[in-house]
Amino acid sequence: MTGSTRSAVRVGAAPRLIDTRPVATALVLSAATLWGASGLVVRELIGYGLAPLQIVYFSALIGGLAMLAGMLVFVPRYVWVPWRAVPILVFVGVVGDGFAYWANTTAVSLLGVSLAVVLLYTTPAWVAILAWRFLGEPLGARRILAVVCALLGSVLVSQVHDLSLMQASLFGVLCGIGAGMGYAVYSVISKGLLHRWHPLTLTLYAFIGVALVLMPLQPAPLPTAVPGGAWPWLLVLIFGSQLLGTVIFYLGLRALAAGLVSVLVVWQLVVGVLLGVALLDEAFSPLQGVGIVLIVASVLVLNTASEERQKPEVIAPAVGERGALGDA
Repeated sequence: MTGSTRSAVRVGAAPRLIDTRPVATALVLSAATLWGASGLVVRELIGYGLAPLQIVYFSALIGGLAMLAGMLVFVPRYVWVPWRAVPILVFVGVVGDGFAYWANTTAVSLLGVSLAVVLLYTTPAWVAILAWRFLGEPLGARRILAVVCALLGSVLVSQVHDLSLMQASLFGVLCGIGAGMGYAVYSVISKGLLHRWHPLTLTLYAFIGVALVLMPLQPAPLPTAVPGGAWPWLLVLIFGSQLLGTVIFYLGLRALAAGLVSVLVVWQLVVGVLLGVALLDEAFSPLQGVGIVLIVASVLVLNTASEERQKPEVIAPAVGERGALGDA
């Protein structure tokens, strides 16, 4: 390695490559853990009188503005993109944090938590199909087995097998399926965009897109009416689950197959259930334990599948990184 190359690597400060599967897997599982824990925070915010759409809007608005300010100061090269790229970058956020979130919350209100969760976690199946069709990812026996284990595990953990916990609604079912498909489209499109754009860029424009879409639906565009006691919880949600979780998710997705990532994210359900049992004294049945084992098994099966074995993915520098390396 030449001296100029060493200098270029030092100057290009942003993490550009995820060379090992264990690191990328750990990043995605960490993101899923943050998202699973966010349920407790959202519960507190709802207790202060905030509606779910308000929580998403304020998270996107405050998080997007804070991220924009920080990036303009420290990494401005990741902020500026060609105008023609803005629609697709915003679309990713609107689909993932806008439509899919709305569809999921609507399904919860119409179907109850159990059935809505199972419909949401059909996402790995949709991702497997879309990634096979549009990203060329293999759809082998091990991947199919992992998706089935994840779906069955979600059924058991959410207790959807207990019919007394469910209520029927055709529109609710359609919303639940729509949420699963929305998150699948979000994952597959994001995977494609990460070959060109840095995770920070995707996160910033996703947050801005969600804020712009949800702004007309809010009683007030600014969080002036948020109770004082809710602010610590809101800030934890924004900078912990939302910002950090999304960035490290993109870093992991950048190096792993979208199908594998969609199964890893099911870990979010396990975290939510275990935290509910540990901190809120919620009931826990043996069948839920079996479901957790199946979800963990799905991750292990897919992560060790021979069809998934590959050399570390060498990712071309994202836009902005190229300029930094060239200027060094």
